[in-house]
Amino acid sequence: LWDTRCGKKMAESPGEAYLAARRAQRRRKQTVLPEDNLDDAEVARRMFLTGCAGLPIFWILATISYRKVLFVDASSSSNDAELLKWVRRSAVGAVVATVVVLTWICVFQLKWRDWHMEALLLTY
Repeated sequence: LWDTRCGKKMAESPGEAYLAARRAQRRRKQTVLPEDNLDDAEVARRMFLTGCAGLPIFWILATISYRKVLFVDASSSSNDAELLKWVRRSAVGAVVATVVVLTWICVFQLKWRDWHMEALLLTY
């Protein structure tokens, strides 16, 4: 069936209309974040704050993602300076978190017998 008003083919059944709508929905751009145009400084800031909320892996991810920013002169624009600020904070947080975890692993491996932690062993 053809629609004489616009010259396009009309759906013959409700099922075909549903399928056509689903195909059109799949063709639309999918975004993960609700905002479409986030600049890098805002993403780095959010990653830093997420790391502060107890997920320090985001500090490592932010540092790796924006590692080129750490070695470039940031005097070119204010947005680059803002990005550099958040990437540096993430790098410092990642280093501190790594040192804390490695220190805890070393201390625990050396002292678990003195602390009577044999109950943590998985023995059958």
